[in-house]
Amino acid sequence: MNQLISRLIIPAAALMALAACDNINEDERYVPVDAVEAQRVILLEDFTGQKCNNCPDAHKIIAQLQQQYPGSIVAVSIHAGGMAFNKSQTRFDRNQVCLGTDEGQVYNDAYGIDAWPSGVIDRRSGVLGRYEWAEYIDEELERPAGVNIDLAAAIDGNDIKIDLTLAPKADIDGRLNVWVLENDIVARQIDETGKYDREYVHNHVFRAPVTPVDGEAVALQNGIHKSASYSIALRYDDYERWDASNLSVVAFVSDATGVCQAAIAEVTAPGEPSDSPNE
Repeated sequence: MNQLISRLIIPAAALMALAACDNINEDERYVPVDAVEAQRVILLEDFTGQKCNNCPDAHKIIAQLQQQYPGSIVAVSIHAGGMAFNKSQTRFDRNQVCLGTDEGQVYNDAYGIDAWPSGVIDRRSGVLGRYEWAEYIDEELERPAGVNIDLAAAIDGNDIKIDLTLAPKADIDGRLNVWVLENDIVARQIDETGKYDREYVHNHVFRAPVTPVDGEAVALQNGIHKSASYSIALRYDDYERWDASNLSVVAFVSDATGVCQAAIAEVTAPGEPSDSPNE
């Protein structure tokens, strides 16, 4: 685990010892900040859970930030920790869909997160409360991207086929992660009143890593493109039923300082053109 923590780029001083569910005064809530010209796409890892009554507010903040910075924020909602239901608890015959994953728990534990919602931006910020995201994102978007990522994904039979090209703007000795996300999952969620909303729609939910849980090593040279292809089987079993029409793929490159660049592309049906914003 120590090796994974170092790869996730977690400044020790930034880790928070928070109580079970993050509560912030009304006057400290999210306030939009002036937009800046986006020079990069950043990664926001949102640690969340279906039992967390403050997590829907964090989901709203993500939507606000993505509206403010269209195409510049890749958000991933990772269900893990004490406020999450692990997918092993799913019972489709009871309409009980659970979104936690073992890999998500690895990330949660590596960051030392014990309060939800919490977020980590570009694996550089340390663990932040939801009302701290806007200010950090505003600063992070001014950081030049170290690499461009051209990403596409499509259904091929029962698999998702993924193709990407990395175009580095600097020499990078780092790691590449590729993940599958799903939108529009209807599953229970405790709301701010403490009651379960059984028709809650969950978006950008972390489903599975395509690369190893800590990514794979990648050595990039300035100006020399590098291409790679991956495949992952669609999952339809007792615990997960991925809807191919709602899937997307995220890729990001990180080095010893944090994430250099992120990208997202919807998974298309055979013959459909990719609408990836990274092309």
